[in-house]
Amino acid sequence: MIPFSVLIKKIFFFALFVMLNVLNEALNSGRLSPFEFALIDEWHRDVKSGRSDPAGYGILIPPTAESLPRFNVLRHEVYLRPIEVRNRLVEVQSKTGMDFYLPGKPWVNGKIKIGD
Repeated sequence: MIPFSVLIKKIFFFALFVMLNVLNEALNSGRLSPFEFALIDEWHRDVKSGRSDPAGYGILIPPTAESLPRFNVLRHEVYLRPIEVRNRLVEVQSKTGMDFYLPGKPWVNGKIKIGD
């Protein structure tokens, strides 16, 4: 017989798997924006790893120079611009006064800082 705590963990991870598939389907069908998906997924990754895995989208945790390629791969998978491109667009916005309606407010206002 399976211990109750193990059973609960299996149910939790199955529900999480189903939820991520539903979110991915919502992203692909246009019912969820790439930014909203990335925010949910980054939060999930941070909680699951206890903030020990430096992989995300640059919304909650800024990337380091070493982890930047990994961040950009994740961003590409959900149709978000690479961080460097987004930062250049923020520069153009501030110089010209144009508004590119970049996603992220209020989470990321301005450039995404890249750590050492």
